[in-house]
This record gives sequence, C-alpha cells and structure tokens, in this order.
Amino acid sequence: MLMAILQSSSSGAVDPNRFAWCAQGDDGDPYSTTCADTCATLLIAAGRHPKEIQARVGRARLRDEVTAHLPKPRPTERSPGGAAPVALALALLLLAIMVVGCGGGPSDASRPRGLPPLTVQDLANGRPVDLAQLTPARRPVALWLWGPGCAICQSSATAVDRFAGRERERVDVIGLGSHGSPESAPRFVREHDMRSMRVLWDQDSYAWDELRVPAEPVVIVFDRSGREVDRWFGPFDEGRVLRAAAQAS
Repeated sequence: MLMAILQSSSSGAVDPNRFAWCAQGDDGDPYSTTCADTCATLLIAAGRHPKEIQARVGRARLRDEVTAHLPKPRPTERSPGGAAPVALALALLLLAIMVVGCGGGPSDASRPRGLPPLTVQDLANGRPVDLAQLTPARRPVALWLWGPGCAICQSSATAVDRFAGRERERVDVIGLGSHGSPESAPRFVREHDMRSMRVLWDQDSYAWDELRVPAEPVVIVFDRSGREVDRWFGPFDEGRVLRAAAQAS
C-alpha cells in the first residue's frame, strides 16, 4: 500500500531540510510515535487527499506502515566525526519522497488573494463566520490550521495562543480547526487555555480543500490586502510569522 501511494504521487522539487524536524522527532528519536504520526501526515501530502487515504487504510494503519518502512537505526552507522547516523539520512530521503508534489508554498503567480468564501463557526460564541471576511485586514493575518488529534497542535496550542496575545499589534493570529467531532473543538480550546486568539471551527474541512492543505498543522500568512505571503507545514514558528508579517505590512 505504501509503495503504491508513493509511486502514484506527483513529482517536483522538495527541500528535505524543511522536514528535518520530523525525522529528528520531538525527543530526538526518529522512530517515536510523534514522528511516525507526522510521517503519516507527510505521506498524505505526497499527492493523495487525506480523506481518500484515511478512508482506504485508516490513519493508525497508515502510521504503522510508514514506521515499518523506515530504516532501522544501527549503532555502528555513525561516522568517526560524530555525524548523524546513516539511518537518519535515509529517513530524511524517505520524507523527501513522501512530500514530493508538496514542497514549499505556492509561487507568486499562483498565490490566492484572501480566504475563500466559506462559513465556519466561531468557537467563542457559536456564531457563523465567513472566512472571506477575515481578509483584507488592518494587520497581516496568520492562519494556524490545527486539529484536536494532532500531537504537534496539542503540544503547541497554548504557546500559539500566548503569542497571539503578545503580538496582537503586529499580526492577527487566527486558529482554524477541523478533523474532529463538534464536541472535541471546544474541549481542545478549554484544555489548552486558549483565550487570546480567535478560534474557528470547520466541521466539514472545506477550508482544507480550498486552501490546498493536505493535513495539519499548517501556518498561512496573509498581508493586509489578503495576499498570501508565506505558508509552511509543521510547528508554529514565531520568528517566521513575525518576519512574514513585517514584510507584508
């Protein structure tokens, strides 16, 4: 199943360094559960819609398949100079293959202007919100796409919220969640004490389709006119958000 998905993915240039954090894992172990889950997400990014893949094999089984195909680390595979193990390099190569067709953000010519006209829910009051009304805005907008079951989202949600409150004069950080039950969304907000930034919920994941987001977490930065200026898959990078916002002002 794994090779069939890889062989059917589209081709393109990929910078494997963009995904080095995944191969290293949160605890330095490239074979940790968190990394395996992220690798499964990257495999989804290799040219198949996440709903299509999850419907065929399920996320847990997909994660297990990716883990099974990662090269096993060997203590002897370390150079005399203390370089990273060969296994890690091979894991990075596999990640590069898995994200073929995903790469970085869209080119200037293909970058959309503003957010799509989709109705989502404001978790603070339950009211419907038109995404398209969020841009243009007085300040640059950083859209953080998250999911209740995403390990990286869970570990960073509180920090993202605090950043939003601290930097509200420079950038508007908006959280947009999906891929969970209606009950899981407000529970996620409560558990991570998210009280500074605006948090929205897209129950049907339509925004993921419109924004061409294969899986979460993803950060998309828009300038004040609504033009997309940067996007990346992975952890919320505060410095990168501020740099993109400064260039977009």
